[in-house]
Amino acid sequence: MDWADIIEWRTIVVPEMESYISDESIEKYESLGYENFPTDNNHIMGFNAFQLSDGLAF
Repeated sequence: MDWADIIEWRTIVVPEMESYISDESIEKYESLGYENFPTDNNHIMGFNAFQLSDGLAF
């Protein structure tokens, strides 16, 4: 089992980064101010020229 398998099965919440990994927006986390990252472009699987809402680009 690897991270790609885990990410495909569930939503991953990363409290230290105030983010979650999911291809769908989840209101529970959005209301907490968490950033949503897609399953194929995130801090675990790697960023693909991704720009955060605060203007930082990776």
